[in-house]
Amino acid sequence: MRAMPYLIKNSAGVWCVQRKVPQKLEVAVARVLGGKKDKQAYLKKSLGTKYSAQLAYFLSKKKF
Repeated sequence: MRAMPYLIKNSAGVWCVQRKVPQKLEVAVARVLGGKKDKQAYLKKSLGTKYSAQLAYFLSKKKF
C-alpha cells in the first residue's frame, strides 16, 4: 500500500491529486463546478510536475 493513495500520475506522466467527494455532496459539487454530469465523484488537481522529488514541496505548500 502506498503512503499517499491520493497521488496519481495521469496519462502524460504529470502528478495529480485525486480525492473522493462524499456521496452526499456529489450533486452539489457537480452543480458548482458546472460539469456536464449530474454527479461528480472525484476532484482532480494537477501538481504540474513529472518529478517525484518535487512532490514534497508541492504538498507542503498547498492544501487539498
